[in-house]
Amino acid sequence: MKRLKHLLQTGFLLVVSINALAQPTNKDWMLSGAGNYYKKTTSESVSGSSVDQMDKSIIGSFMVERFLSDRFSVGIGIARHWEDGELDISNFSNNTLTRSVMELESNYWMPQLFGKYYLPLKGRLYLVPRFTASYGKAKAEGFLLELSAQYIESDEIQMGQAGQTTATESYFRTDVDLFSAELAPDLVFFFAQRWGVSVSPGGLRYDKVSGDLDDSEWTFSFKRQYWRLGVNFRF
Repeated sequence: MKRLKHLLQTGFLLVVSINALAQPTNKDWMLSGAGNYYKKTTSESVSGSSVDQMDKSIIGSFMVERFLSDRFSVGIGIARHWEDGELDISNFSNNTLTRSVMELESNYWMPQLFGKYYLPLKGRLYLVPRFTASYGKAKAEGFLLELSAQYIESDEIQMGQAGQTTATESYFRTDVDLFSAELAPDLVFFFAQRWGVSVSPGGLRYDKVSGDLDDSEWTFSFKRQYWRLGVNFRF
C-alpha cells in the first residue's frame, strides 16, 4: 500500500512538473511556423449567362517572439503569399455571344510585427489574443482574353462558321503596396516542454491596397481562407 501511494505521489509530481515546464515563462524565446492552403471553385448560370471562378492561395509564415512576461510576448515575422485566380464570364443574347477570360497571378512577401497575450484555459492550452500589422509590396501579372461572336439563326450554332467573330487579348501587370492589420484569437497547446501547436481561425482585419490600384476593406470572418495551422518551438 505504501509503495502504491509513493508511486501515485511520484506520478502526480511528475505531471505537475511537466505542465510547469511546458508553460511559457518570462524571457523565453519561441520560433513558429504556420501555413494555409485554400482553393475555391464556383460556377453560376442564369438565363444565357454563366460565371465560373477559381481562387487559390498558399501562405507560409515564419515568426520569432520574445516573452516579456509569463503572459505577454512581442515578435517579428515574414509571410510568403502565392495567389492564383481565374474568371470566365459568358453571355449569349440577341444572337451574340460574348466571353471574357481572365487569369491573375501574384506572389509577395509580407514582413510582420505582432503582440500576443497568453490566457491559460486548462493545463497547457492557451487562448492567445493576437494583434498583427503587416506591410509589403506585390506584383500581379495577368492575361485577359475577350471574344465576341454573332450568329445567324439556324438549327445548329457553330462558332466561326456563322456570323462574325472577333477576339482580343492583352497582358497586364500591376505594382501595389499592401498594408494589413489583424486582431484575432489563436489557440495554442504546448504538448511537450518545448513544442506546441497552434490554430488561428481568423478574426477582424483591415486591408489596404495602394499604388496602381487603390482599395481598402474591413473584414470580420472565420472562413477557411483565413485559417492558419502552426508549430511552435520554445527555448
